[in-house]
Amino acid sequence: VHTYKVPNLGGMGIFITFSLTLLLFVPFLKNTVSDLSNLLSLLSATIILLFLGIKDDLVLMTSKKKLVIQLIAVSMVCVLHDVRITDFHGLLGIGELPYFVSVMFTIFVFVLVINAVNLIDGIDGLAGMMSIICLLSIIVLSAISGQTLELTIAALLVSVLVPFMYFNLPFENRDNKIFMGDAGKIGRAHV
Repeated sequence: VHTYKVPNLGGMGIFITFSLTLLLFVPFLKNTVSDLSNLLSLLSATIILLFLGIKDDLVLMTSKKKLVIQLIAVSMVCVLHDVRITDFHGLLGIGELPYFVSVMFTIFVFVLVINAVNLIDGIDGLAGMMSIICLLSIIVLSAISGQTLELTIAALLVSVLVPFMYFNLPFENRDNKIFMGDAGKIGRAHV
């Protein structure tokens, strides 16, 4: 569709804006040590995905190398801080998952979502809008359940993605268009 090259390092701007804003907001929240530990784990995994994305945007990497690095980053969050899908609550007749199955399934889902959104990034506005829609549902669910840290993270990501969309949507005679690129995975990892 694009007859000219479109820069694809928008994810770097998303990450920088998101992480700096998050560092400003977190001290004002009443966080537990566990919340802060999970947040540091999430940010460190996000940094790994950011550098992977930047390298892939500048110099194409093989899919095997990208998959290994994605698995390392996602495993940090799933295994070290026990962020995982533990129960299907009767969906498809499945209840609580054994620990190993839960970890493997969560890692699979995280990597699947990261790469699925990465594939739709080449279409104007699609990756950003899908991310915003998912984040808005996370905001609603976090508000209902009283999870302020998750609510803050999702709200900050929406507030970073909305201005990005201005440069990603298809407007006529656009010289300053940009895509998230592989560095934009970080927003998708949070989703």
